This record gives sequence, structure tokens and C-alpha cells, in this order.
Amino acid sequence: MQSVVDEREAGVVKNKWAVTIWVLLCLFLVFIVGSISAYSEQSNVYLTPEAGMIWTQWYADHYMLLDDEENMWVGTGSGLVRWDKATATHTRISTVDGLPHREVLAGAVDSAGNRWFGGDGGLSRLDKDENWTHYNTSNSGISHDFVDGIAVGVDGTLWMSHGDPAWHESSLKPDGSWMVYPNRKTAVAQNYETIKQSLNNNYLWAVAGDEVWVGYEVFNGSSWQYRTPAGSYSSPIVVVVDRQNRVWALEWELVFSWDGNQWQEYHLGCFRNAFKTMAVDEHAGVWVGGSCAESPYSNTTPNIWHLTDDPDGSSGFALTAPPPVTALLPTDAGIWSSGPNWLRQPDGTMTLFPDVPIGYVSQTIVDRQGTTWIINGAIQIFDDIGTATMADDRGTILGTHSTTALEPAPNGDLWVGRIQYSSRVSPTALPPIRYHNYSEIAYPLVWGLIDDIFTQDAQHTWFTYRNYYVEEKGIHSLDDGGTPADYTDDVSALYPIETAGVGGIVAVKDGRLWYGDSSGLYQYGDPGWEQVSANHVHGLVPAADGSLFVDLDTAVLIIEPDGRQSYASIESLITNDLPRVRSTERRNRMWTVAPDGAVWYWRSSFEHELVRRGDGGIMVYTTPVRSEYVEVDKNNHVWLADGALWRMSPQPDFAVGVAPSLWMMSRNNIRNGTVKIDSIEEYIEAVQVTVEDLPSGVTAKIEPNPLLAGETAVLTLTTTGAALGNSFLTVSGTSASYKHSKPFELVVVEQVFDTLMPVVAKH
Repeated sequence: MQSVVDEREAGVVKNKWAVTIWVLLCLFLVFIVGSISAYSEQSNVYLTPEAGMIWTQWYADHYMLLDDEENMWVGTGSGLVRWDKATATHTRISTVDGLPHREVLAGAVDSAGNRWFGGDGGLSRLDKDENWTHYNTSNSGISHDFVDGIAVGVDGTLWMSHGDPAWHESSLKPDGSWMVYPNRKTAVAQNYETIKQSLNNNYLWAVAGDEVWVGYEVFNGSSWQYRTPAGSYSSPIVVVVDRQNRVWALEWELVFSWDGNQWQEYHLGCFRNAFKTMAVDEHAGVWVGGSCAESPYSNTTPNIWHLTDDPDGSSGFALTAPPPVTALLPTDAGIWSSGPNWLRQPDGTMTLFPDVPIGYVSQTIVDRQGTTWIINGAIQIFDDIGTATMADDRGTILGTHSTTALEPAPNGDLWVGRIQYSSRVSPTALPPIRYHNYSEIAYPLVWGLIDDIFTQDAQHTWFTYRNYYVEEKGIHSLDDGGTPADYTDDVSALYPIETAGVGGIVAVKDGRLWYGDSSGLYQYGDPGWEQVSANHVHGLVPAADGSLFVDLDTAVLIIEPDGRQSYASIESLITNDLPRVRSTERRNRMWTVAPDGAVWYWRSSFEHELVRRGDGGIMVYTTPVRSEYVEVDKNNHVWLADGALWRMSPQPDFAVGVAPSLWMMSRNNIRNGTVKIDSIEEYIEAVQVTVEDLPSGVTAKIEPNPLLAGETAVLTLTTTGAALGNSFLTVSGTSASYKHSKPFELVVVEQVFDTLMPVVAKH
């Protein structure tokens, strides 16, 4: 009996050790697999923006107005704005909401009440039940994914223009069939009777009685005639017909009208004008919008004109609106108008949309505190909340300036060098300003035109200056005493320099003062300035170890702390000396160091390839634009500026997590774990969770289900009747847009010993 007991106890011990060794082996394999996975993430990877990235564009331009009675629709460079007339509020629909267009250029309403929109993503329809349908070259017979004009026939036929009038034109019939015409004139000739009954004014053609006008070419049903005005110098931007069948043509600086026999040219009293848009109202009046300068010195001028058949314009009147006026729409309530980021209602109420920059974005700056600054003739701070949607974006205007230099300080301040332009005198240098806690501080002294600013720290700032009149230039240092708004304790010094170069640049590191311009690089010492290099200097970037990286445009000059010099390409320097590049903090054109430690830079041989180099290698992204600076915010979103403001961020998505990753269960057992849905870029769709690849005898339950991003559910596994051994299961999450999975392992054993393997013990 004793021997049997001993054998049984020995068997138990053997089983315990077998289970322990087997589990340790599993954990070791999990570690190895994890290590391999981690290593694969460290290897060089090349990605395109389609690989989980999305580009969002903010652009101030407005292109078209469309009235569906309840709403006024505004086609913009930042998607589509829906203006609710009753509440005077707006909703922006953009690419992150599923709209295929970054820019919406055209719109129309058909007789059934469907709203049609064209832009740089093809054609879109919003029906009366608020359902969207999108047409492009991959899912329809449309000839091009760029639509800048829509004409609607009385029978429901749509015609679309795709840019140049000589390009193919597309037509969508009421039965859903498509036709493509080699050009606009062919479309008119083959559909003359239908086109004569076009419902809307449009940019494809204009109908005057039995004549269809395509620019200055006129089709009467059998032949084409040319009717170009004698004073014309280009093709018209648009041709419209008023209620008296008078034809109006708009060129860049001219307005013509055709009364059936002859042309008349209109003069609007502008010293300089640029017309953008024209529309007709119900009372034979014509509206023209654009920009007008009544004299070389005028600031406030009319930019909307109401014309009648009097060629000198005296019987019409003008309205004041910010230039340029780019869209007009007469309604029963009056004239609606729009321009860069503004909407004017018929009663004159102006609305400036806060979720888009106010004008052309020349630069964007992300400072060390995470604030995004926009420079566009004004200084704005822009807050996108770090989310993909544009609905919560807000821009705040801090001031209006013509800038010569910009530099963020370590404490979040922004320094601005300024200049004032006048058509009567030479440009005038203005004192620099400093935005401290977003309040403007103007410094009282004018040293000259500021070309560059270097912020050594929050207290010490350096400026390069030059004076037009005495041809003096150099560096000005400022120590504000730690009191930005108090000038009385400021200490400053001048370091004049005589060079033949232009475009001064300054940097300071470890007590060394550097100056660079087109004539070379200089270091200040005893007794004064000494030239270090004769290369044209485009930028100076100190590193933490005291070395200096000199931007030579096509290469980098490296000045070591001991004075040694060497040269490298930007890419080779970042590749071979990543830690030292990472230690630089100054904003520069060569690279940008992101908060996560990655270095972003442009690949020199490819105009639109943006590279991210981190510890694990590089990722390469194809960009829609290339800008002078690359900025990366605290969310590691990339910002570019080229007139529009661009952001590259992960596509809104979700990830599935399951815990634990290794389940050790005995047969006829129940155990609980967790399933979590993590959000990427504020993902909002519900996710249905399932467990796949369940072995025989194993069941799974998930409660609650479905989940929203950020929520956690309880995963319960039951092993009633399960066979011994290991299985690989999968937790899958499925939303309306995506499906993602996460594998985990189940090991079914005779018994689980909590004391030996607490990591994998049953719950």
C-alpha cells in the first residue's frame, strides 16, 4: 500500500513539474514570439499615406453657394459647409466624415430635390432622406475625379465639367447610365434640345432663347458662331443670361454685355480690379463679385456690384465686403455672398468661420508647449483638440502683421519680426513683438529690419538686424530680466558686422556667438568677428554637445566644439548621427524633432516624400504638398503649410485588446478575462466583438456587446467537455468600417496550480 501511495505522490510531483516546465516553455515561446514581433517593428518599413494615415486640409477659400430652401451650402477648400438659415449655425462636412472631397467646387439641386456636389473627389449626391452617394472613376462611368461645374437638365440629366473646357465632359442620365463627350461643344450639339432647358445657372454653358453659349462660342441648333467682344483679351470666367435674355460675360478685369446685336463694356470705377464671380437675380439684375481698389491708397472699397443695362454702372449700386468675393447667389431674400472663410447674409450680417484659418497660410509653427500657430497675414493660434473631426477645431486671431522673422521660445512665447509696406515709400521696419501668454507685447526700440531671431532661453533673445539707410547690420541681444512686460530692467547689446552678404542668421551656444549670411559663417571672439566658412548660410542649428549644424541648402556643414569641420547630406547626418540631431531644439528647415523622438525630414531627391526616422528605422510618406517647414505636434501629428494648412494623422480606427494573452484552464472550468476596444483618433463607431476559432467543447461569452472605443467587456470562457491541449483563438472586433483581431492562446490541462504559476492561474 505504501508503494502505491509513493508512486501516486511521485506521479503528482511529476505532473506538477511537467505542467510547470510546459508552462515555462509556453511563456518562453510567448517571449520569443514577442521579441520577434518587436524586432520586426524595429526594421525599416516604407509606408504610404494610405497605410492608416489621412491628410486633412484647412483652406480658407470659398467657391460656390447653393440654396435648398432650408440650408445654404458653401463649397470650400475645407469641405462642405451646411448653413442652417433658421438657426444661423453651421456644420462642416469633410473627408474625415466620409466626404470624398477636400475642396467642393460646384453644386446644384435637381427637380427631385437631390443636392449634387462636385469637387476634387468626383461627384456626390445627398438625397432628400439625407443619404449620400459618391461617384468616381473607380465605381462609375464619370470621366474624371475632378468636377468643377454641374448643369441640371429639366429631365434630371446631369452634365459635369472637369476643369479645362477642352477636356472630356461627363453626363449622368436619369436611368443611371453615363455618357462621356470629348468636349463641351460636342455635348451641346448632341443634347441641344435638353440643354436648352437647363434648370440652373452654371459654369458649363448659358442659354439665351434658342442659343447655347459656351464661352464666346454660340450654338443655334445647327451651327456654331464666334462672338468675342472687341475688347476681350481672354476666355470668359463665366457667361450668364438675365431675364431679358441679355448675355453677360465676365473676364478677369472686364465685364461685357450682349444685347442681341452688339457688345457693351462695363467700367466699375476701380483703379485695379479682379473679378471672380457673376450671378443673375429674378429682376434682370446682374451681380458681380471680386476685388476692387478705387485708388492706390484706398483700404475700404466696394467688392460686390449690382449692374443693369447701363454700361457705366450708374444705375446699379455696390456693396462693401472683404476682398475677394468668390461666390454670389441671389435669392428672394436678397444677395448671399462669400469669400475666403466668410459668409454674408442678405441683411449684411457677416460670419467668419472659426474652424478654418482666415486666409492664405504661409507658415505654421508648433512650439515646445504644443501650441499650433498659423501665420497668414494675421497671427492665429489653432486648436484641433487632437481629433480627426473638424467640428471641434477653433482658431483665434491674436494680431495682424507682415512678418520678416518668427521664432518660438522655450516657454511657449512667440517672437515676431515685423515690417510695414507702403506703395509711396520704402518698407519700414517695425519693433519686434512678443506673444507672451498669447498677449501681445510690443518692444519700444527699432534697431532695423529683423531677418532672424534666436531664443537662447525664455529670458535671452538674439536678433539679426539691418538698416536700409545707413547700411548697418549685425546682432542685437536682449536680456529681459525675466520680466517680459517690463522694459525698465532690460539689458541689450549690439554686435555690428561688416559683410557683403544678405539674409543674416544668428545662433548662440555655450558662450559662442555665430552669425551667417550669403557671404559665409562668422564667430564672435576677441577682438571681434572671424570668418569660419565662406559657404552661403541658410540656417544655424546648435546641438546639445556644443556643435553647430550649418544649413548650406544642399548639405550640412558640421562645426565640432573643437572647431573641426566636416560635411554631410541631411539624410546621411540623420542616419549616422541620430542622437546628436535629436538633441537640437531650434526650429529649422532641415529637420524636425518630434515629441516621440523621431526625426522628420524631406527626402531631397523626391519632392513629396517625407521621412520619419526613429530608433527602429524609417517610414516614408508621400505627401500632397511640400512646405518649407515640417511641424509635429504633441500628438505626433504632422503639419505642413502651402497656402492651405495640412495635417497628417492616423486614420480614425480602433484596436482590439484581450487579457490575459495566455489562458491556463482545466476541463469543466469557467474563467473570466477582459476585452477592450482602444480608440485611434477619437473613433466613434460601435464595435461588435466575437471569439473565433473556438475548439470543440469551449464556449465564449462577451458582456456587454457591442462596445464603443474606450470601453471594456468581460470575456468568459467555459471548457465543458474540452479536450486537453493548446489552441489559438481570436478575438475580433467588427465595426461599420473595419475589422480587427487579436489572437490569444488557451491551454487545457488536468489541473491548474495557483501557487506554482500565479501568472497563468485560474481566476
